[in-house]
Parts: sequence; structure tokens; C-alpha cells
Amino acid sequence: MADAVQAGEPKLWANRLGTAAFAVLLAALIWAPWPLGSNRPWSVAVLGVLVWLGVALAVAARLAGAGTVRRLPLGWAIPAGAAFAFAGWVALQLAPGWWPAGGPASSDPFSTQRYLYTALLYAGAWALVLLTVTSRERAGVLLAAGLLAGVLQATAAVVLYSTDASYTLWFTDFEQGGRATGTFPNPDHLAGYMELTLAAGLGWLLAQFVAGNGAQGAGWRSSAVRAIGFFLSPKMLMRLTLVILVIALVMTHSRMGNGVFLLSLFLLAAIVAARSQRLRRPALWLVASMALVDVLIIGQLVGLERVIQRISNTSVKTVPAGEAVFGQTGAAAPQPREESLQQRLEMPVLSLQLVAQRPVFGHGGGTFYTLIPPIKPPGKPEYWDHAHNDYVQVASDTGLVGLAFWLTIGLATAWRAWRMLPDGQGSLTRGVGVAALMALMCMGLHSLVDFNLHIPANALTFTVLLAAVWAVPDTSWEPRSTRMRWPWAVPAALVCAWVLVQGQEMARADWASAAARRQVVQWVGAIGPAATPEQWEVARAAIQKSIDLQPDSPEWQERLGDAYTVAGQMNWADEALRVKHFSSASTHYEKATALRPSEPGTWAMLAAARQAAGAPLEAVHAAWVRAQALGPHEAHVQPVLMHVALADWDNASPAMQQWATDLFERSSASTRNAINAMAKGYGLLFTPSAAP
Repeated sequence: MADAVQAGEPKLWANRLGTAAFAVLLAALIWAPWPLGSNRPWSVAVLGVLVWLGVALAVAARLAGAGTVRRLPLGWAIPAGAAFAFAGWVALQLAPGWWPAGGPASSDPFSTQRYLYTALLYAGAWALVLLTVTSRERAGVLLAAGLLAGVLQATAAVVLYSTDASYTLWFTDFEQGGRATGTFPNPDHLAGYMELTLAAGLGWLLAQFVAGNGAQGAGWRSSAVRAIGFFLSPKMLMRLTLVILVIALVMTHSRMGNGVFLLSLFLLAAIVAARSQRLRRPALWLVASMALVDVLIIGQLVGLERVIQRISNTSVKTVPAGEAVFGQTGAAAPQPREESLQQRLEMPVLSLQLVAQRPVFGHGGGTFYTLIPPIKPPGKPEYWDHAHNDYVQVASDTGLVGLAFWLTIGLATAWRAWRMLPDGQGSLTRGVGVAALMALMCMGLHSLVDFNLHIPANALTFTVLLAAVWAVPDTSWEPRSTRMRWPWAVPAALVCAWVLVQGQEMARADWASAAARRQVVQWVGAIGPAATPEQWEVARAAIQKSIDLQPDSPEWQERLGDAYTVAGQMNWADEALRVKHFSSASTHYEKATALRPSEPGTWAMLAAARQAAGAPLEAVHAAWVRAQALGPHEAHVQPVLMHVALADWDNASPAMQQWATDLFERSSASTRNAINAMAKGYGLLFTPSAAP
């Protein structure tokens, strides 16, 4: 008897560890959207630590001998291998000696290291689903958790949208009342998240419909009894949750989000009707009710006309708009119409040039935003950190090799989900297939004009829905007793250790100075009250703490340079202090440019700091030329370059004087006025040679 108890103890502990790992997966899924879609270094770090903690628990459970498990479906290794191969490919971009030039392939190693962290986050999530979703019941719980996460976020979005409030959340400013955003800074990304959680809800609800179908009586009485039974059943409550999700989706007023959802809904109905006779009626009923009741009737009450108006105001070709206001980043004259289809496609088409430059290897994960400024045409002063097309951005960052890994995951999963729909499969099996197909269609289409899959909360939810297709037990294989082999645990342990170390370092460094960096940006932009010496010292110390934690971060170095620039401006009248602070600013800008040499804004600030510190003209001009070459049309770079040129006009190089004159000549009347207002402070005045 004692021997039996002792033999059962390892299995008991293994089961407990497995359950804990599954709970961590659910917690990560529900938590992901709340900290700004986890689209900040500290929040994505927390998400990565959570996921790989779950992987560690799941691997420990397998090593302890979790007992009876099931074989994975045929072909499961293809998407799983592609997910880890993608992360491995990004890791190779950081390895010197592998590439023709001898150094790392990435033009920005620090950003690529962060990109590697997120790639391992999604690969770890894939592995965690395969390791923990060991029964159809758990697959159902996973879909229900996705639905619950969506309902919580949708409820928050609707409530916040109704408040018309302005507030700061997680160091980010929110303006509610225009379009629903929830806890996402961008309403289009809330729309993408709603699409994914609606996919989970559709799969879960269809599975419940089929599971609850018993003997079907004929006649109107039997139909009435079934209808009454449905309205009194828990399924009706679940059906109402989908209404909440649709309301939040409509309130985002996202043209592509709402359009893609409706199109995918109809495509899904057609696919399910063709593949499953048992699912045909509930699928068609559910789709019809959502299209008619949720979208047309309820949607009309919560702002569907705004979506329709945005779509109707969308032209195919670009409507000429006012020019951006010089010296005000991102400010532009009001546009009479919505962004046209041509405008929406301009950045993806332009970004294809980056793909053509390095089609195989890519420029390095996370490098897009520093590479696009030099090739942007005039009239595009806005700051672009994404290509607004996930496919093009992945190809730019990781090359066609990385894109191939990425597409392999989607295509293999679509094939598997298609095979899960016919009758004969379990109800939850088909529900998981429906959820994955809906998610694939929504994200596959939405990614053509947006970057939802570069938002960690959306990408994690998408990954979990796709991985569940390969985790749900297959009816064609019987359970068998197995235990994970030690060799598989060794690389898992190494990756887990790296993620945990990097994650805590990233989270601590970003959180330590998040508020301070936000304040410094406002001081540099002359937004709000000027800094006091005490406030400045607190901000400087906080940013220095981040540098102590991550000395190889160009972001922290640049921001500390900004802080010293603010100090130099505060003490402008005291020459000794001015030179001291601007010299310190130059030092940190130089470190930032050494770590990330492709950022034009840092080079521009370096030129200004060197000039204010009294550095040799050659050093000032060198930084100025570098900034102008990397960001010739950037709204946050041009004003700094103009200040440097005007501040020492007599000693400015001919290239600087010619640039300033040409910019004035080709600008609109409002921009000319802004340039002359700046020039007036230096006792200068530009006179147009001809009418604009």
C-alpha cells in the first residue's frame, strides 16, 4: 500500500505542475491586452516571463511523468518548427561572422534583441499550448478564456468610450469619446483584438450548439420547444457576450476591422456549411443573427453609421491635404476626407524598397522605423514606426526567409483546421477549427493595411488560437503513456533562462524611467510647465538608473542626452553651466548614435548639442549632414536642423545654407511663416525669390 502511494506521488505532482502551467497560459491570455496591448518594453517583458514560466512548469510536469497523454496530430512539427525557426533566424541576425560583411546582419542590434525576445514569446506560447492543452475539455476552457478576455476588454472599452474622459494610463495619454480604444492606444488594434476574441467566441459557441443537439423532433411545437430551451439555456448568455464584442468593434469605427469581420463571417459560414452537415444549420443561424441583429440593429444604435460614413468618405485616390506645420511633429491641416486607399498603401509599397535591398536576410528584426526615413518622399513628414502591412514589415525585418517561416505557420494551420470541420470529429475539435479559421481570415486580411500582428496582445491571442488546432486531441490516435526525454528539456531550460534574465532586465529598465522619459519629452517639446531643478534631477536619476540596468540601450542614452539638453536650456545664461550640460548631452547622443547609427533624430540633436557646447564646426557639420541624409523629410528632424543652421548662419556650411534656403522656397505660406518666425530669433529673415 505504501509503495502504491509513493508511486502515485510523482504523478500527482506532475498533474499539479501541468495544471499550474495551463493556469499561467490562461492568465497571460487574459492579462495581455490591459497594459496598452503589452506594446511597451516592460509589459512585453512581463508577458514573456509569464509564458516561459508556464513552459518551465509544463516541461517539469512532463519530466516528472504526467502519465497518459496523446499523440499530436500529423504534421504538428511543421508549424511548431517554423515558430522556433523564425526565432532562431532572428537570433542569427545578431551573430557576427555568419554574414557576408562579417558583422551581425542587423543594422540595430538592440532593437533586434528585443524582437528576438518577442519571437521567443510567441514560440513559447505555441509550445505551452501544445504541452498543456491535453484534452478537449481544456481546449474548450482555452476558447472560453479567449472569449472572457474579449468581454472584459470590450466592457472596459464601452465604459471608457462613454465617459469622454482624458487621462493618463501606463504613462500614455488617452482621449476618449472619438473612437473606442479600451486599453489599446490605437482603436484599430482594439478592433483587431475584438476580431480575435470574436473568433474564439464563435468557435466555442458553435461547439456548444453541436454538443447540445439531441433528438430533433418534427413540427412547429418541437421547434418552439427547442427555441424556448435555447433562450433559457447558458448558450443564450454566451450568445449575448458576442453582442458585447460586436458593440465594442463597431465603436472603434475601424473601417478595415468592421469590414474584415463581416467578410470573414460570411466566408466562415460558407466554409462550415460546405464541410459539415451538422454544423451547417447552427453556423448559418449564428452568422445570420450576428449580421442582422448584432451588426445592423444593435450596431446602428452604437455608431454603425460612423463606420459607414468613414467608408463612404474613403476615396481610391489621394485627396490633396494641407502641409504639416513646421516644427510641430505630426501636426497637419485637417483633411476633408478619410485617408484614401492610395494613402493607406503608400507605406507598404514604399517599404518594398527595403525588402529589395536585402531580400534574403532582411535588415534585422525591429529595424524598420530607423530605415524608412531616408527613402520617404517629400510630403511625408510623419513618424512611421510600422509599414502598416505585417507581411511587408516581416519581409523587411527578417527577409523572405523569415516571411516563409511566418506563412508556413498560417498555411499549415489552415490546412489542419479545414480537416477538423467534417462530421465525425468532436464538437470541441470542430469549435477549435472554426476559431482558428476565423482568426486566420480576419488577421490575414487586416494585416494587408495594418500591423495588428506586431502588437503583442493581438499576436499572442492569434498564436494561441492557431496552436490550439494542433494541440486538441485527434480522434484517429489513442492515448499513450509517455514522458518527455531529457535532451528536449535542455534547450528549453536554456531559452527559459535567457528569457527570464532578459525579461526582468527589460521590465526593470523600462519601468524605472518611464515617467521620467515622458516628462523629458514634454520639456524638450515645450509642452506644459518648464522643469524645476528638483524635477530635472529626479528625471535624470531615473534615466541613469535605466542606463545602469541596460547600458547598451540607445533609447536610454538618447533620452539622458535630452535631459541634459533641457538642463543646458535652463542654464543658458550661465556659459559654464551651459557648456557643461550640452557637453554631457553630446556624450550621451554620441553613445546613442554608436549603438543605433541609423536614427536621424539623434544625429540632429547631437549637432545641436555640439553647437551649443562650442564644439568645432567640423563636428557640428558632420552630425548635421548625417541627420539630413537619414531623415531629409522628417517633421521631428527638420526644425532641429533649421535651428542649427540659423544659430550660426555666417559659419554654416554652404550645404546647410542651401538646404535651409531650398526648404523655405518650396514650402507653403504657413511653413514659410513658421521658418521666418524661427529665423527672427536669430536676427535673420528669408525672402522668397518667387511666389509660392
